[in-house]
Amino acid sequence: MGVGAAVGYGLATAAGAGSADFLAKTTTDRVGFLKTLWYLELFGAPVLIALALWSDGLRPLPVVPLLGVLALALLSVGGLLFLYRAFELGRLSVVAPLTSGYPVLSVVLSVFVLGESLSLLALAGIVAVLSGVLLIARRSAQGGRAPKDPRAGIIAAAIAFVLFGFYYFGLAFVIGPVPPATGAALTRLVGLATVGGVVLSRAGPRLPPRSVLPRAVAFPVLDSLSLVAFNVGWVVSRSLAVLVTVSGLYGAVTLGWAVAVLHERPSAVQWGGALLIFARIAALSLGPA
Repeated sequence: MGVGAAVGYGLATAAGAGSADFLAKTTTDRVGFLKTLWYLELFGAPVLIALALWSDGLRPLPVVPLLGVLALALLSVGGLLFLYRAFELGRLSVVAPLTSGYPVLSVVLSVFVLGESLSLLALAGIVAVLSGVLLIARRSAQGGRAPKDPRAGIIAAAIAFVLFGFYYFGLAFVIGPVPPATGAALTRLVGLATVGGVVLSRAGPRLPPRSVLPRAVAFPVLDSLSLVAFNVGWVVSRSLAVLVTVSGLYGAVTLGWAVAVLHERPSAVQWGGALLIFARIAALSLGPA
């Protein structure tokens, strides 16, 4: 059941996160990255709390894994902060494939930290993904709304890439002792506290304007459920390499939305880079890491 479950839950994670990121991008265009992150925590936390109470109930949690979840939550908040900043400054069709390469870092960490062996095929895949990242960063996509600062958007996406790589790798150590939905709910609660402290200290509206209300509620639900899908996938499959690499296909979902709805047109070089990333992520899900 391991690989099949990992692929299934990874695809569910990718579909939810990719669609959520598209809606988040259209929200950052209207209200900025910080308010977008605030909406994620504000509307995502109640959904996950209710789901955790329904699926996991109230139970004592082991101290060390609990502290690990809280620490990883800060990585998640940081990654999302830079991701939404990248959405605000850059083109979705460029920054989404960049961030979706984070499984490479997770696999490398599993080698150096967990002592897992890495085949020549996996090494070639890492080189392919990094080459794809460089190709995407070389040129600017065309069409759609002009980006505010493409270079800064790429830098923000690269930072998100690193933070997400550490975050999803770290979940393997804490999810299980901490139930999947509970872990996701705790992650959102940490985000609600940290981001809320910043937002509440500033003047201005704290609820989304009517013009963005539907998407500001929808994308936190999708993103939060995708996090639960990842956590459940890990508990069920215990196949981190496959799960994390398939979940990285969320960039393909986001790229599809950007091309279809925002009418962005990546250059041929960028298409090649994106295809390198997505092909390697897909290959990792079907073969040994």
